[in-house]
Amino acid sequence: MIGNKKYLVASLAACVFGAPYAYGGAGGLFEGLQNLLDNEAIQNAFQNVGDGIGHAWNKGAEVREQYAKERREAHERRIRDLHKKANDRSLPEWEQDAAQRELLEEMGAANRTQRKQEEWEDSIRNMGTNLVNQGLQGAMQEGLAQLAHGRELEKVGLQAVQNRKASVERMKEIIKAFSDPKNVGLAVLGAGGVFGMYFGLKHGIGHVADQYKKPALADEDKTSLKFGPLNYIKSLIYGTEQVESSLSDVILKPELAQRADETVQTLKNTVKNGGFLKHTMLWGQPGTGKTMLAMRMARSSGLEYIYFSASSLEQLSTEEASKQLVQLFRYAISSPKKLMIIIDEAEKLLGSRKNADVSDKKQTLLNLILTYTGTETRDYMVTVLTNIPEDIDEAFLSRCDERIQIGAPEPRERRAILQLYVDKFLKSASNLKPHKPSIFSTKYWLGKEDPINPPAVAEGALSDSAVDALSDKLNGFVGRDISKLVIQIQSSALATEDNKITTALIDRVVKTKLAERREQAAGFVRDGSKAAPAA
Repeated sequence: MIGNKKYLVASLAACVFGAPYAYGGAGGLFEGLQNLLDNEAIQNAFQNVGDGIGHAWNKGAEVREQYAKERREAHERRIRDLHKKANDRSLPEWEQDAAQRELLEEMGAANRTQRKQEEWEDSIRNMGTNLVNQGLQGAMQEGLAQLAHGRELEKVGLQAVQNRKASVERMKEIIKAFSDPKNVGLAVLGAGGVFGMYFGLKHGIGHVADQYKKPALADEDKTSLKFGPLNYIKSLIYGTEQVESSLSDVILKPELAQRADETVQTLKNTVKNGGFLKHTMLWGQPGTGKTMLAMRMARSSGLEYIYFSASSLEQLSTEEASKQLVQLFRYAISSPKKLMIIIDEAEKLLGSRKNADVSDKKQTLLNLILTYTGTETRDYMVTVLTNIPEDIDEAFLSRCDERIQIGAPEPRERRAILQLYVDKFLKSASNLKPHKPSIFSTKYWLGKEDPINPPAVAEGALSDSAVDALSDKLNGFVGRDISKLVIQIQSSALATEDNKITTALIDRVVKTKLAERREQAAGFVRDGSKAAPAA
């Protein structure tokens, strides 16, 4: 609205001071203007118009300041009441959580109100200066333009006398027009229409843009959603990327596989029938495939997923970390697609409040998570991954309807996992195939492909019996350990002159890896003493 007032005042000033300039040269112009201003009726008209505008402007400013003061006091009262309610231990936990969420929203609204008031005050301070500068610049440019026509000054001066009379009549018409309530009403309606259209477009476009904007916490490499208008255009050119959405090739113990299938079927039916989504915890030692299982369960159930690691919040301030969490959950609430929010290393975000070393920051973030998981929702579910389930806060554990342990594979599953990675990395070497860059990347136009020379496999080195024997040596290895071992065999072959996978090379790599595990289990003993743990 301030911008529209500025344009209205600027237009009035242009009409009042610009009309005589349009009809005369330098000499006749100043003479005509002087005579015009000497007229008492015109002076009174200017005075009345100026007084009316000034009075209306000052009154509007007083009303706005009073309104801002009342809103600020209302925010402060509301924040005090909600803070008291959020910390009232006599209330049920869900009611405290709701008060905490309302408190955060109210604090945000108060900050926005304060910023708008400050922006309005800045605009008022700058408006007068801008109008004066614009008037001076316009007068200077007009004067220079008139002086450039020096040969016509005399002729223009003769015309100025006649033009002066016409100018007086036009000024009277202008003053009369601005005094007509009907015209003022039309001007107000026009300004209101422009104002409404501007902010309607602004907020409408902003809302659409929010649907494409990636939440700051989302790890795009491990998130099924592709954010941004550019990705939408790429999907039209390349088609939608196919993401694996089946548990058929996920190797699990029979009882765990059955439970995972039951959980997926329950989720699928819940999504189909519009039920409330349930929060889940997957726990177990590192490298057992918790992340992969969570992603496959999401896609198999018809859910998209957003992944982030709790460790990504550690370097952020409390305010910024809270802001990013709120942004993520608000995206999940407004998203047209139902989501699974996967939180890795959850013990770093959801640590128990019983621990003496829990910081104020962690308590704040925990309370925020509890707020968004305290009530049932159809929009999203939270799946947390942790190696230390006993460190998770009890309040969050009570919100988890499913708690699934992912343990180390048994010999049969370990053999199947080993065969999977042998086929993928050693026999087909699919990870060495060149990746076709996007046409939107500079590498597509300026880069060059690296030569690919997959290693050959010696006869018998990867036979069924050889893989069986290798699997027997890997007792205690989990999926990640097996994957890294197989990739190390591939890398060692690529580093040899003949680029060949042999039985001797496999034995050498396995021997090294087993020795490293024994050293780790012994506590990294060196020089006869155990190494001190890192601080």
